[in-house]
This record gives sequence, structure tokens and C-alpha cells, in this order.
Amino acid sequence: MKLKLLVLLFLSFVSLAQAQESKEIQKPQRVYILNDSSIVTESEVKEIAQSGYVKNLVSGATDEERKRYQEKFGDVIGDNFIARIYTLTEAEKKEKEGRSKEAIVEKPAGASKNSHALKVNDKAKEFKVELVDGTFVKMSDLKGKVVMLNFWATWCQPCIMEFYELPEKILQKYDPKDFVFLTISRGEPKEKVQKTLAKLKEKGIDFNSGIDPNEEIWKLYGEEGIPLNFIIDRQGVIRHVSIGYGETQLDEMSEKIRKLIN
Repeated sequence: MKLKLLVLLFLSFVSLAQAQESKEIQKPQRVYILNDSSIVTESEVKEIAQSGYVKNLVSGATDEERKRYQEKFGDVIGDNFIARIYTLTEAEKKEKEGRSKEAIVEKPAGASKNSHALKVNDKAKEFKVELVDGTFVKMSDLKGKVVMLNFWATWCQPCIMEFYELPEKILQKYDPKDFVFLTISRGEPKEKVQKTLAKLKEKGIDFNSGIDPNEEIWKLYGEEGIPLNFIIDRQGVIRHVSIGYGETQLDEMSEKIRKLIN
């Protein structure tokens, strides 16, 4: 039952990436791939979820995986967001059917872990980060402004989905004299980050990004999942933490930023 609910939440999450499209920014669509062998529709995914035989859900794909899917499925892949659904094998289905209902309910892996090292009311840790344009920024330099500190990666599909919402919901709303958006890519070389930023810029999403190839800054703030966002007040104190990408999260962050600025 929990897995069925997870699938429905997964569908709700991915549908949101297509729902509120800006006139200026055309978002990619969603392609559902079943067991790496076929493309299915959203309604078919729902039917699969109802069967109770979903084993795993994966949102996103590496560059190598995307290339492989493009070779297999053709132009339908393009730059679209990829969602992968994996179902139980026949042997696994029989094993599952033999279990008691109580035994089937399991906690998701890592459910008890935190995704961030710092929490609300903690002081933001000091760091110095190089941006892709070659300049440097220190956290202490931003004191006196409200800061949205974002951790992301080029392979993180929810991170990219979040960026499509940023201009309208955050970046265009607040004056740079009061607000700074500082995003840092974790564990990646500058060239890879530059390539992704260039693609985003072509779609009207334009911002600089810090790089943290050895994850030294990431280890000060994060522990597990991205996108990870911290809203930091003018005194350098964390006032809001957001993990992952969801329908209301950017709206909540925007409201927090507005209150801190005013």
C-alpha cells in the first residue's frame, strides 16, 4: 500500500514539472521508461502501481544512460526529463505474494537519516567558493543580505526541475541589493557545470554557480540528498531548510525570503 502511494506521489511530483509553465521558459516533458525496455504513458504507470509490483522508481538519468536511451528510443528522449519504473520479476512476485501483509510494509532505505548537517537557527558555516566565471565568494561577504544557498549537481534531475521554476518564483522577485541566490554544485568539475549552465541559459535560465569538486563545502552543510536549500537571514542565521523538489517548496522559500527582506 505504501509503495502504491509512493508511486502516486512520484507521478504527482513529475507532473508538477509540466504543470505551471512560464511563457518565457518552455519546460521539458516527462518520458516514462519501464524496465529499461519500453516507453509507457502516465496512465499505464498508474495501472502498474495499482498492481503492487513496482520495485523501484528512479527520477533522472546520467549522461551515459541518456545516450543509451536515445540510441534505443530515438528522438522522443531529447532533453526531456526521464522517469524510470522497475517492476518485480516473476520470481519476486511469487515471493511477495507469499509474505504476510505485515511483512511487506518496510521503511524506505535511509529513512532515519538526515539530509542536512545544519538546521534552522544554526549559524551558517563560513566558506570561500569559486564561481564558474572565475570569481570567488565568501559566506561572510554576504552578511547584511538575505541568502538562498542551494546545493545541486548536473546529474540531479529534481535540481534541474527546480531551476526551471526559479526565475519566476525567486530570481525575478527580489532586488540584488537585498537578496543573493548562491548555488553550489557538489562533487563536479567546472567544465561539466559550465556546460549545464550554458544549456539552461539557452532556455532563459541564467545564473552563476559555485563549484565544490571535492565536496568540502557540501560536507559543512549537507549529508545526503539534493537539491538542498538554506534560507539565511541578514545576520547569517539559517531560517529555513528545504530538501528535494516539490510543488510548494519554492513558494514557501519565496515567502520566507519576502518576510526576511521586509
